[in-house]
Amino acid sequence: MSSLSPLTIILSQNKLTGENYIDWKRNLFIVLTAENYKYVLTQPCPPVPADDAHRNQRRLYEKWQKANEMAKCYILASISNILQTKHQNLETATEIMDSLQQMFGQSTRSARQAALKGIMNSKMGKGTRVRDHVLKMMDYLNEAEIQGAQIDDNSKIDMVLESLPETFKEFKVNYNMNKRNMTLTELMNELHSAEEIYRAEKSLGSINITEKSSSSGPKPKGKGKKKAGKKRPSTKQDGKPKGKCFKCGQKGHWKKDCPKIVKSGDFKEYLVENGIISQLTAPGTPQQNGVAERRNRTLLDMMRSMLSYSSLPISFWGLALETAVYLLNLVPSKSVPKTPIELWSGRKPSLRHVRIWGSPAHVLKPKADKMDSRSEVCMFVGYPKGTRGGLFYSPQDRKVIVSTHFTSLEEDYMNNFKPKSKVILEELSGDQVDAQLSMPITEQEEQQQPDDQHRINPEQPSLLEPRRSGRVTRLPARYMLLGETYTAISDEHVQDPTSYNEALIDRDVEFWKKAMNQEMESMYSNQVWELVEAPNGVKPIGCKWIYKRKRGVDGRVETFKARLVAKGFTQKKGIDYEETFSPVAMLKSIRILLSIAAVLDYEIWQMDVKTAFLNGHLEENIYMQQPDGFIQKGQQHMVCKLQRSIYGLKQASRSWNIRFDQAIKSFGFIQNIDEPCVDKKIQEKSVAFLILYVDDILLIGNDIGVLTTIKSWLPKQFDMKDLGEASYILGIKLLRDRKNKTLALSQAVYIDKILARFSMENSKTGLLPFRHGITFSKDQSPKTSEEIERMRRVPYAEAVGSLMYAMLCTRPDICFAIGMVSRYQSNPGPEHWTAVKHIMKYLKRNKNYMLVYSGVELIPVGYTDSDFMSDKDSRKSTSGYVFALGSGAIS
Repeated sequence: MSSLSPLTIILSQNKLTGENYIDWKRNLFIVLTAENYKYVLTQPCPPVPADDAHRNQRRLYEKWQKANEMAKCYILASISNILQTKHQNLETATEIMDSLQQMFGQSTRSARQAALKGIMNSKMGKGTRVRDHVLKMMDYLNEAEIQGAQIDDNSKIDMVLESLPETFKEFKVNYNMNKRNMTLTELMNELHSAEEIYRAEKSLGSINITEKSSSSGPKPKGKGKKKAGKKRPSTKQDGKPKGKCFKCGQKGHWKKDCPKIVKSGDFKEYLVENGIISQLTAPGTPQQNGVAERRNRTLLDMMRSMLSYSSLPISFWGLALETAVYLLNLVPSKSVPKTPIELWSGRKPSLRHVRIWGSPAHVLKPKADKMDSRSEVCMFVGYPKGTRGGLFYSPQDRKVIVSTHFTSLEEDYMNNFKPKSKVILEELSGDQVDAQLSMPITEQEEQQQPDDQHRINPEQPSLLEPRRSGRVTRLPARYMLLGETYTAISDEHVQDPTSYNEALIDRDVEFWKKAMNQEMESMYSNQVWELVEAPNGVKPIGCKWIYKRKRGVDGRVETFKARLVAKGFTQKKGIDYEETFSPVAMLKSIRILLSIAAVLDYEIWQMDVKTAFLNGHLEENIYMQQPDGFIQKGQQHMVCKLQRSIYGLKQASRSWNIRFDQAIKSFGFIQNIDEPCVDKKIQEKSVAFLILYVDDILLIGNDIGVLTTIKSWLPKQFDMKDLGEASYILGIKLLRDRKNKTLALSQAVYIDKILARFSMENSKTGLLPFRHGITFSKDQSPKTSEEIERMRRVPYAEAVGSLMYAMLCTRPDICFAIGMVSRYQSNPGPEHWTAVKHIMKYLKRNKNYMLVYSGVELIPVGYTDSDFMSDKDSRKSTSGYVFALGSGAIS
């Protein structure tokens, strides 16, 4: 080991941290090769010898086991402590390397491609020594092999020879003719010898030429001029005479030899001859070259616009820039009425071939099997050079192709297009503009700006969102003279008022007052209570205002909701209420019906019941205090005797559910036996489903006429709000493509709220919801009073509950992780809380993952599996299952 101490020092000084995985792996292979332990990474372990096995078989097995243990020691000693703890229980060195490859080797493929690209593009430059060039090629080949590329020795030799210049043409011919076999080292030495010979011959040739010219001596002027005028006829015969120059139109030379073209080396002389003074711009002053900089800004603006209006990643910026240049050459400018193409070619360009950049198109496949589709959907990304057609990006093959056989889908692309951001423009008259400019902006006015006028939270697919200031921005007065004002909608998280007094000092106080008045009008119109004298011995229950800003799909505030709720926690069973159970539709039932609607192309409509609980009838006598802000003058001592149920009462939900169930049964709906909140109605070939989740209603059916009849009947029974086609239910966003019969469920907005609530919006992202090799037990729970008090301040149960709702709705991928962390809600430890934060990091990285339902058949498919005694505390096994319908999970 002492002789190999320098090698082991390399590993100790370059421990694996993640970013240096490639260099660490190279150093590790060097050490294992020197110690003759590297074969355990490629050769499997020999079978365990039997008791009567031969001695050589036992020796082979023991040798492999010893080499494996030594390889493990080298690997574990050269990684960090955290990685050592994770991998020390693995049995073989191969398992450790596979685990590290999975963790840090994700960029191996791209690195291998980069190494192979460097090999293919490497050419020996002018003035470079051949030894340096071959060493550079050997470095590329070594890098590619480390990344997993398999290149045989003959291919390596061929790659090196292909990268050599024409100077070594004779060497390559000699090598191929003699069919020689060399290693890279031998090839490098042979090339070095050949290079020395070529250099000596070149030097000798230059010396002979110099001596010949110097020995000729001076010549008479007349004879010299006469001889200079004569030219020796060339013995070289051209294969064909030179044609017509495309620059000057004369024959006898090509365009590259045209005298009218100024060569780059003679540019300064050309300027001097024509009396032109060359001036350079000062460093760091782009404004001195305003024309070029303005053109660069125009190109960048066009490129950014095309990228923002398409679904293509930012890596396509080069194709977008080329398209922008191509389009600018097709259009005229203010200063020049003709287009650049017309000035260059002399003919007007056609715009019939222009397409929307990033729009989809059906492109004909060059080769397809008989049963395969003849076309594939690609993205238009530009115009090819020197040929007709267009450039199309194939997501399936991940490459850009040129094709003239395509059908553009621009019309569908524009009809279904949803902008990533919204700008609200409000037109003002001239008097209003002058009045607004002359009016000073005070801080109080800024605080009274309604939330739905300066809040925007567009859903973006980008992984990193910039942190924005909560300060409300206004355009300067000099930008307000165009007759339009720009109102930006901020995406800051504003807390809703928690009491009546807070609502009165909130910046949206006028909106809250309007919402409270609407709530009270609903109370009066439904005759919810009557003012009476308080009976003796009866203590009325209290009430409270609940305020909520309701947001749309993009997170922008749409309505301000104020709800008057009773303090039902003061009710006593047997006096104020009896039964309280009220069913709601299960989420798996909603997913099943949505899957059916996606495959069979059913209609999905949504309705909302206004003040739903006010429709229930009470059987008990309940008295309530008058609400804050609406106490009748002169009747302050009186109380409200409730005639109908109200939000907050323990029996309110049950009363509303009974009332709604009786109403829809009278209209012909039949209740599902296993799902009481799902009703169906069948008329000949028409079928309609009604799903009730508290006060949210989903109508699903195949007959628009029947659904319209149901929709018109419901408002006659209850105060309803028609929401049209379903797009956002229970915090779930619905994305539907009826043309392809697909339906996706997304909770990206809800996940953003979770991350913001628990201050994880600026955290790093995670690859997996649960870390591999990590096990939990009750021994990790806090035991001392200080540890218990410290963990009591951690919102563990709230975080698990918030994540569990996302799991139940659209994220079955975190089901196992949530099941593990939810076992310790009564007494969680720091390790358990770290696992919860790891789930949030994973959701931050993959918040745009969706449940997608599609297909042509409705065949349920189930999968189940379990481990063996994974629970350290009870030694119980953990089982799991998933059922899919229409290619999407339903349970």
